[in-house]
Amino acid sequence: MKRLVMILWVLAVFIGCEQKPEPYFESLSSIRFKYKKTDAVIPVEVKTINYSFGYVAENQLTDTILLEVTFTGPLVGHDRMYKVEVADSGTMVTGRTTMEVGRDYLPIAGDHVVRGGIWVDTLPVIVSREYINPGFQKKETKSLVLRLGVSDDFEKVVEGMNEIQITVNNYLGEPSWWGRDLNFYHPEKYKILMTLQPLLSNPDKLEITGLELQALGGVLATYLNENVVLDPETQQR
Repeated sequence: MKRLVMILWVLAVFIGCEQKPEPYFESLSSIRFKYKKTDAVIPVEVKTINYSFGYVAENQLTDTILLEVTFTGPLVGHDRMYKVEVADSGTMVTGRTTMEVGRDYLPIAGDHVVRGGIWVDTLPVIVSREYINPGFQKKETKSLVLRLGVSDDFEKVVEGMNEIQITVNNYLGEPSWWGRDLNFYHPEKYKILMTLQPLLSNPDKLEITGLELQALGGVLATYLNENVVLDPETQQR
């Protein structure tokens, strides 16, 4: 009886090991992106990074976007190489690459390093505004789809987590909190407000109450009554 129980126990362990769900890694190292998540009640992974040059100084032609890369498998003490590819279009993200290498971004395809002894490293992507139309009416946006590939150090990629998209524009978009107290929107008005209130240059981290919006509207109205500010595209005040 004891022998039978032992045999059944060994079989159960063996079957359980064989039925581990994919992807499951005990020794293989697999590369993937580490996506940021939304602040919603049920967080959602963000696989598209939206960047606007509209919020930086006009004489700043380039900027660096840092993407986080991580992996499954053992943590090792030495540096390892992984591959980055530029994809014509996305399979996990909606979009296609319209940015041109050497004009809109510096070369990124090829080998990159995950430093030893850490779980998360960064992939720097240098983008340029020089060949992107700055007009608010045109709203030109260019995109870059990146995909991680296998290498000698990373034998696999984590399917569904090896692709990311970057979109870049060169205009100052209308913020979600712009209301009727501020009247007709054009970027020149927003630039005035950013000069008066520097916190507005970081809209992703700014929450504006109704009273604050009214106050901003009053400040802007006073300034515009004393100064003629025209939208260069529409010539409206």
